[in-house]
Amino acid sequence: MSLLNASDYGKLGDVSSSQQKRTAGKFFPVFITGAARSGQEIGKLQCMTDMENGKYLKQNEKEILFIPYFIKRYWVKHTETKNQQGQKYFKLVAFGWNEDVPKIDEECKYAYTIAGLLLDSNGQAMKHSEDIEASRIKKGEPVLIYFSCQGIKFNGAMVFIDRIVEKAKDLPPLSDSPEFERTVVYPRRFICKVVVGTAKSNHGDKMVFDFTVAKQLPDKAVTQVMDSAMSLLPEFEKQFDKTAYIRGDGSSNSRNTTDPDAPVFSDPPASVPDSEPSTGDDFELGI
Repeated sequence: MSLLNASDYGKLGDVSSSQQKRTAGKFFPVFITGAARSGQEIGKLQCMTDMENGKYLKQNEKEILFIPYFIKRYWVKHTETKNQQGQKYFKLVAFGWNEDVPKIDEECKYAYTIAGLLLDSNGQAMKHSEDIEASRIKKGEPVLIYFSCQGIKFNGAMVFIDRIVEKAKDLPPLSDSPEFERTVVYPRRFICKVVVGTAKSNHGDKMVFDFTVAKQLPDKAVTQVMDSAMSLLPEFEKQFDKTAYIRGDGSSNSRNTTDPDAPVFSDPPASVPDSEPSTGDDFELGI
């Protein structure tokens, strides 16, 4: 295949900010069940389109396969407060999406959002089985997911990036720019896997995402991934860039938003099957 032209996809490198009105996003969260819930096993991976009505994309999984579209680092600052019912929650009070926005104090913490394409066990793109009006999703569209890597989960995202670089560094380049290759192309060359791992904290072991590189994509499929990610960039920014609502200096543009993460509890990591998805030369993602 011909080399990817970095200038055609350059905006993927910085994931620039967007001031669009926030609506229900097209990316759905993957979380780890840490407490007893109806239909869920503790220590398993879940992904739901509707928590109130119990609609799942993935339910009680030991592993989930996906292709990274976006790996974005940003910083956040939360303060503990109470709602009108007296329940405690953490309110977002400052947010920095772009690298040139400095943290306002030491209470600001870096975080990662890892978002991408959900795959089935054969490495094919999963499709929505019904329309989701709130998210402007039509039946048959590929399923998009994300992982919120804040707090104890932050280190897992950094380890994941290191693993991608280690796998990709000796591969023949697919683009005309070494920096673009490293920051933009590398993550989109692989099918990746997430299982449940553990991390030590001051309050004991916590369950975290453990990301690994499962399989290299054929070069033709990488172009599919790059084009798909480019088309979804506005959706990613609209869902995860909160600068339209709260600025890096802590002042609100319109209203503060909360960013709750799924609860985490201590449990041993899930086992990982040895099987890998097939990616032959005629491999098509279905996107």
